[in-house]
Amino acid sequence: MIKILNNFISKQHQLYFKNVINYNEFPWYLIKGEDQVLTHTLYNYPKGLNSSYYIEFKIIIDALEQKEGIRIIQLLKIRCRKILSIKNKPIPQVSLPDVKNYKTFIYNVDNCEGDTSFFKERHSMELPDKHNLTELNPTENINGDRGTGIYFDGDIYHTNNFETAIIFDFKIDDNYNN
Repeated sequence: MIKILNNFISKQHQLYFKNVINYNEFPWYLIKGEDQVLTHTLYNYPKGLNSSYYIEFKIIIDALEQKEGIRIIQLLKIRCRKILSIKNKPIPQVSLPDVKNYKTFIYNVDNCEGDTSFFKERHSMELPDKHNLTELNPTENINGDRGTGIYFDGDIYHTNNFETAIIFDFKIDDNYNN
């Protein structure tokens, strides 16, 4: 399941999140080993809140629940990511390779030339090395327009080339609205 949600939140909220992330006081952290990627983790299970900025981004969670008719029962991770430059073709990945039955939502903060590519293959916790990640079969590319959200099954391999994105990983109540 992959759903594209264009203009997911109002133009006012789109500008608000762009301003929050680009504000000089917003803290970015360099990930060891990824010299071109900055990150800011808002929430991380099981610790919980990891940033005072979490409440700023709750609007996105609430909008996703309302627009998709879902109920999030467990947040796993929420992080902001800023790619400074892409030197090499990104390797397909899943957000949480050690978790089963979760959803991912990627929200693009600003217009960019990057996109998100999805692949036919799915990650398996039982056979994590089943696929050669350099030989996966692409199925869909989604452009990087501001306000675009992509809601999908967390085990789908993907590459996210949006320059600035907010990435949510969570479990939903599968019986909600059924």
